Amino acid sequence: MGWSHRLRTLVQEPIVPFLIIGAGLFGLQGVLDAMAPKGDREIVVSNDQAVAMVQTFARTWQRPPLAAGVGALVR
Repeated sequence: MGWSHRLRTLVQEPIVPFLIIGAGLFGLQGVLDAMAPKGDREIVVSNDQAVAMVQTFARTWQRPPLAAGVGALVR
């Protein structure tokens, strides 16, 4: 068997186009990320969002978070 037959057999595998498309999308994201403005990337958490996080924690763990835990939730 020659290389052309092996290559043809490999390309017919369903995973190969999936991997090629995935690699292309990964590369495209890298290019787009490089072109994106590098401005301030600060995430602002509103008071309402922080309250919702504390409430979710309390429902999940059946207790309110400690004071240091609130800061960890927001971070």
